[in-house]
Amino acid sequence: MAKWEHHNYPNSITSPQIFLTESKNHHHNHDHEVMNPPTYDPSVTTRLDDDPRSWAPMDPELKKAACAGNVKFLRKAIASAKPQDYWLSRFRPTRGRESCAGNILHLAVWNNRKTFVTQALYLLGEEDVILRQLLTQRETAAELSNATPALLAIKKRRVGCAKILTEGSRAELIKNLLDGDGNSPLFLAVQNGLPEV
Repeated sequence: MAKWEHHNYPNSITSPQIFLTESKNHHHNHDHEVMNPPTYDPSVTTRLDDDPRSWAPMDPELKKAACAGNVKFLRKAIASAKPQDYWLSRFRPTRGRESCAGNILHLAVWNNRKTFVTQALYLLGEEDVILRQLLTQRETAAELSNATPALLAIKKRRVGCAKILTEGSRAELIKNLLDGDGNSPLFLAVQNGLPEV
């Protein structure tokens, strides 16, 4: 039987984390051992269906808010307790119409909306699973070349966004996530003349 447990992890974005764990009890049914389903592992930083194509299409108003840096809309949406899939949604442009794509952090970075990125990280901080997935999502559409929001910020030289997305425990989370060319965030920061990142 599964149960909820609280755990503190030093490298997490927020603590304590709540996750589902497997009970040590096994049930015997006519000499067949029935195991409980796999447990949620807090170290997993991507969705079970990590293929970005599996993410729901983004609500047009959320896309508009991320691109425009509309923090008021962001606060209102968070206060309304939107479901996880609302936040873990993806904008995919129609052929050649827009060069940006991805989740709300990708869109905010593309449009250099530092305040929106900062507020999204702060306000979604209580939703650690959502935040981790937003930070680690690699977008393949448009010109993003398998970039996470931090990699995109570094490549586009969005210094303010790059600093925010790579500070503290977020640096540990993304340091080994490479772009489509095999470049790490640190390598790209040096290559793009951003030593402060």
